[in-house]
Amino acid sequence: MIQISIVEDNRELAECLRVIVEAVPDFTCRVFRNAETAIREIDAVNTDVVLMDIQLPGISGIEATSVLKNKFANLQIVMLTISTQTNDVFESFKAGASGYLLKHSPPHEIQDAIKEVLDGGSPMNSSIARMVISSFRSPKIKVDLQELTTREGETLELLSKGYTYKEIADILFVSVNTIRTYIRNIYDKLQVNSKLEAINKMR
Repeated sequence: MIQISIVEDNRELAECLRVIVEAVPDFTCRVFRNAETAIREIDAVNTDVVLMDIQLPGISGIEATSVLKNKFANLQIVMLTISTQTNDVFESFKAGASGYLLKHSPPHEIQDAIKEVLDGGSPMNSSIARMVISSFRSPKIKVDLQELTTREGETLELLSKGYTYKEIADILFVSVNTIRTYIRNIYDKLQVNSKLEAINKMR
């Protein structure tokens, strides 16, 4: 089972999110009403992905993200918020979030975002993605494939040839989780959010 933790202080919304998450086979979830409880207990529930609100009573979701990522480096956190403020978006990613969704996202987008982040992606609403992209247009940031490690380069090459994560893991004699880590590192270094964007950087 994939364990999802929802950190949301609105009881009604939290229960709606629980229903959305648990509609996916093999997904189960637990709800935390504040960041303090999540920080204290999330280790005990062995969480794979966190859906994190930003505006919480007490510690904010951004602060909680930073604390949780310092404790559990491999924990995947997707912000789920009403905020479209540029500062909130970038502070969330600086704190360690892997994705950023708005609360009005339809159920299938929330479900797909969880799957995507588990596969090493960085899910974002299109409006948030445009905001992030526009911030890099001036000045233009040069991307250098040489920033990738040998293993990351091999992973990207195999990915471009259509191999699945499992097949790449078998070829490189590593686990699928290790491949997912390589993919996340590739996305970060190449400043992309999808497999197609990463492959296009090779051209």
